[in-house]
Amino acid sequence: MGSRPARRPGRLGLNSAARVLRLVIFALATAACSASAGDQLPDFDNSSQLPYGEEYRRLYAELAEGGASVEAGVPIVWTAEMVGHFMRVDGADIQLFEYVTIEEARRGAAKVARDGSYIALSTAEWAGEPHFYRRGRVMVLYIGDDAGLQRQLRELLGQQFAGYSPPE
Repeated sequence: MGSRPARRPGRLGLNSAARVLRLVIFALATAACSASAGDQLPDFDNSSQLPYGEEYRRLYAELAEGGASVEAGVPIVWTAEMVGHFMRVDGADIQLFEYVTIEEARRGAAKVARDGSYIALSTAEWAGEPHFYRRGRVMVLYIGDDAGLQRQLRELLGQQFAGYSPPE
């Protein structure tokens, strides 16, 4: 039998990335109340090429103003309470979940285990180091080990509330 190629730490293979995305979408979508059948996709602002979301736009601008190369992503999940987006920052993917209210963001964050090993009742098998941040109505997930990006997220969003913490 052939051997599988070695995977670089902090990098997701296509299959791993798809599994992680499905897990995060499932867990966060089920943690919030499901949208009703009559709900529609959020309205996108095509003129700015940025997806819907005041907080998404704010973080995008803050990262860009800080010197990061930022690429907008499309919404990946939406419920009546939350819209999830991808964003690429200096070549690394982050996932941003924008809730309608601060209280809903708190409830969503409370579903994440302190070490990031599960969300709601779903066990997470990350392909890298998970880092969860929250500010106001926004929760951000970064999977990786880029200390510079972690510092930027910490400066903009505050200390991570869950995920990998290196030994002290």
